[in-house]
Amino acid sequence: GVLINSYVTDKKVYGYLVTDSIKAIISLSGMEFYQALSLMVNKVVVFTKVSSGRSPMIALKVAPIKPPIVVFHRPVNLDPLALELSESENMTVIVSTKAHEEDLVKGLKSLLVET
Repeated sequence: GVLINSYVTDKKVYGYLVTDSIKAIISLSGMEFYQALSLMVNKVVVFTKVSSGRSPMIALKVAPIKPPIVVFHRPVNLDPLALELSESENMTVIVSTKAHEEDLVKGLKSLLVET
């Protein structure tokens, strides 16, 4: 992946969650989204099917719990507001350049450390 913003977290992360950004925005209520975020403490959140990153970042801005790292899988065009929000909310943003979501998940799995 490619680091997009200037903020780089020093927090340790303990896993990841991959979610379809369009389905999450359309199908989850605000409370369901917050409940999902509560499971994401110190985890990387990966949004797939991202066009600009604006909607996921706005949702994360108003969320009480924020992931330290957000990954956008192959966004069409990153919105400057998404980057500005990531900076102001202290979230590291990475753009995945993997061709397929399956390749992205394989890469994430290879990074996991067994305890």
